[in-house]
Amino acid sequence: MCLASPALAGAESIAGGAFGATWAYSDLPVATLSASRTWMWGSQADSGPLLEPYVEASGGQRLVQYFDKSRMELTHPAVDPSSIWYVTNGLLAAELITGRMQLGDTTFHQYAPAQVNIAGDSNDPNGPTYASFNRLLGYAPIPNGWTVTQTVDRAGNVGADPSLAGYGVSALDLGVPTRHDVASVFWSFMTGSGTVFLNGVRQGPLFANPFYATGYPLTEAYWTTVLVGGVSRQVLVQVFERRVLTYTPANPPAWQVESGNVGQHYYRWRYDLLGQTPTPDPSAPPAWTPQSETDAIAVPGATVSDYEITGATAAELWASMHQLGPRDASGEHAAETTWYVSWTFQPDASGTCQATGVSTRITVTFPHWTPPVGTSPALVADWDRFVAALATHEEGHVQIVQSGVPNIAPAIASGGCQTANTAAGAVMTQIQQQSDAYDAQTNHGASQGAVFP
Repeated sequence: MCLASPALAGAESIAGGAFGATWAYSDLPVATLSASRTWMWGSQADSGPLLEPYVEASGGQRLVQYFDKSRMELTHPAVDPSSIWYVTNGLLAAELITGRMQLGDTTFHQYAPAQVNIAGDSNDPNGPTYASFNRLLGYAPIPNGWTVTQTVDRAGNVGADPSLAGYGVSALDLGVPTRHDVASVFWSFMTGSGTVFLNGVRQGPLFANPFYATGYPLTEAYWTTVLVGGVSRQVLVQVFERRVLTYTPANPPAWQVESGNVGQHYYRWRYDLLGQTPTPDPSAPPAWTPQSETDAIAVPGATVSDYEITGATAAELWASMHQLGPRDASGEHAAETTWYVSWTFQPDASGTCQATGVSTRITVTFPHWTPPVGTSPALVADWDRFVAALATHEEGHVQIVQSGVPNIAPAIASGGCQTANTAAGAVMTQIQQQSDAYDAQTNHGASQGAVFP
């Protein structure tokens, strides 16, 4: 259950290029239900691509885009795009808690700390704001390993509630330069792994660097009480430079740690409460369109070919595969493995028939789809999973062929040259029978996940 605030007006498309890839890594699996966890950015963008002043950026402006949870920034597009710091995630929580709006590496405009609720309902009259946490910036950390029971209210008053020890959250001294601890539940999340999207859905670390998304802690973690959908909840809140993380024990386990709506809060503070005007980028990159992985498929020991299909829905893709896909005596197939084996033989000096050469050519045929602009990321993710499962299935066929072909030479040697072709043909029949049995066992790959959508 997300700690929600009112969304910005209208959903926007996610900018393409580096912004789209950064969003997809953590949030495409959430959007497609491949992962159950907090959004790190949001289900869509909250603004179009904007230009904001930044002294050190080219032309004094950098490309940004706002999401519920943060702001993506591209300040120096000429640097190494493979760096995890190529797209940065704004120091928005630091600006909100201090009121210091950053307009360059060392250029700031000072405003009052934001009187915006830090978690829960935006109209909760008793929930703490970013300004509430301003008072806590200089508070000393509690000793390493101690249980977190301290509380904070809207006025910034700190207290303690011994009953909160039952949640078992401890403070971890990680030696960070801001000299604040990190709550154990947040550190477990920041260093965790799960389903991510990097040229397809796979398992990997949620963050290459645990402080990439959050920055360093600016305060200790404090328990507080907020309204979520009008219902009172106990929530642990910690402010980092770039994010606010919350821990709500009453939530389902996968959603107990969440990223606060800092991007949404900051946009409201900067463009609504402070009255600044956002500047759309007239040369913004096109909306992000996920690309199918089909081009990257490789099956060891086989040549990969494809047939081109079209469509923007699952039904259209199936229709295209049925029309254009390979066919054999058993019917139509989305993918197919075929093989051609040839052999030569002659008697040796002792009169024994010997194979003088056995050559094999294996071809695996897959469907290839280029998603149209604006295709649902969920459909692309379903397609990539399907094609990956097809590859797993067809690789099984290839392995059957590869393990059977070496039996041809001994079969030829076991008889005379008059029966060599018959002996080799019997091996080929065995390979085909094993391949057919493999299809029956896996239901042509369905039991291996080759089901679409």
